[in-house]
Amino acid sequence: MSVIRTCGLFIVNENDEVVCLHPTHHAIDFWSIPKGVIDEGETELEAAIRETWEESNITFDIKNTVFRELTPQRYKHGKKKLCSFAVLAGDNPRIDFSKFKLRCNSNVPKKRGGFPEVDAFGWVHVSRAKLFLHYPQVDALEELYTKKVAIVK
Repeated sequence: MSVIRTCGLFIVNENDEVVCLHPTHHAIDFWSIPKGVIDEGETELEAAIRETWEESNITFDIKNTVFRELTPQRYKHGKKKLCSFAVLAGDNPRIDFSKFKLRCNSNVPKKRGGFPEVDAFGWVHVSRAKLFLHYPQVDALEELYTKKVAIVK
């Protein structure tokens, strides 16, 4: 059985708020970080950056941004793995997180309806985000705040 790799970014501002998204047509209490499936030929970090732009309109220059790589989290069913990274305001003082304009730049495929992938956005304090993010994302967020997470070189 092959494992599907999803790649995403935890974007955390100076107030310990993380960007959270609501996928269109999902339960009202189901929120996520920007993430999605890796494309052929992409690295996990490249996929996380691309998915973040598609779903939130936030982009990062891979050469001029400090990223922290989190431990991949397996879903309980074993068919999926979350490969995530974090962009922290404290690591990136030249980036003005308050200037981000959140919006969705992508739609689901036409055969599934062609609607925007995301219908709501917000900056949510990390302590609150842990209450409604999917469990692999909560586990990754816990790691970010409880362990020394390495900077990607």
